[in-house]
Amino acid sequence: MSALTFSSLSMLALAAAAELEIAVLLLVILWGMSHTMFNISFQNETLHASQQDSAAIAMSLQSGIYNVGIAMGSILGGAVTDNLSVGDIGYVGGILGMAAAMFTAAVLIAAMKRRDASGAAGA
Repeated sequence: MSALTFSSLSMLALAAAAELEIAVLLLVILWGMSHTMFNISFQNETLHASQQDSAAIAMSLQSGIYNVGIAMGSILGGAVTDNLSVGDIGYVGGILGMAAAMFTAAVLIAAMKRRDASGAAGA
């Protein structure tokens, strides 16, 4: 979840940092690191969730889903460029990323509460 948050914040801050090359460089580094963290953790969870004999299939599906996400980002970026401006791509991506982070947090918190409630009832 932190990778998604870092990536979203980097996109939101990109326009503000455009005046300083070092600030843009640092944001792009943070952005790249957050995507790497996300991809590695997603692969790890995919491997843990799959059975050993189906790990290759699970990783193929994960790779396909990841690439669909890249394609959807390109489509959305093109729509933002056509209807707003190139400068708005970071804002739109950042807002969507933060919304996804908040949704993920809400789902995780609800799942942890259900787990805690079922653990307390079973004790």
